[in-house]
Amino acid sequence: MLYLQPTRRSSGALRLIPGSHRSPLHEQLLPMVRLHSTPDGHTAHPRWQEQTFGVRGDCIPAYAAESLPGDLVIFHQACYHSVYGHQQGRSYIACKFAERPRTDFELASLWHTSDYSYRPHERFERHEDAAVRRMVVGLRALGPQAEALATGEFALSKIRGQRVVLSCPLLSCPTAALSSDHRDLRAQIAEGGEAAARL
Repeated sequence: MLYLQPTRRSSGALRLIPGSHRSPLHEQLLPMVRLHSTPDGHTAHPRWQEQTFGVRGDCIPAYAAESLPGDLVIFHQACYHSVYGHQQGRSYIACKFAERPRTDFELASLWHTSDYSYRPHERFERHEDAAVRRMVVGLRALGPQAEALATGEFALSKIRGQRVVLSCPLLSCPTAALSSDHRDLRAQIAEGGEAAARL
């Protein structure tokens, strides 16, 4: 996440539960996700507090990644995260990186977490740089298969607790699809990714 506006704990800062992407904590916190993932899931709903151990969502102990414009926050997508106190018209750039799915389970898992990955933007598909085109080639064609697996054999109700962990290749940054006047931004994002990789 590259922030273009300041955020604070009470005004839209990303909140993360440290270590929640790993077992056994990930599975222990699944009751929260089951309600949050439903269409009527809302942190003010009484059922939400029952599923979150009697605590309102905005009071769950979490690290608030407060930021200033230009700050870059990199985190594992499976880490439980949320935002409270959304600012009207807040601006940020979100980039997700994942290894190309190779198994049926990985296809379904990526559909569950980021179904839009199977609908890459046309700027990526027609980009002048062949390396950028290779990052997305074939993803659109895999979409129907991934959806069928995600709603059938690997439906969420059948695979809870088996979340797949996809790798995060920071060097294949999709910001290459930005126009040439954004190359400095691309360099800053790449530098941030390299710094995070050293941590």
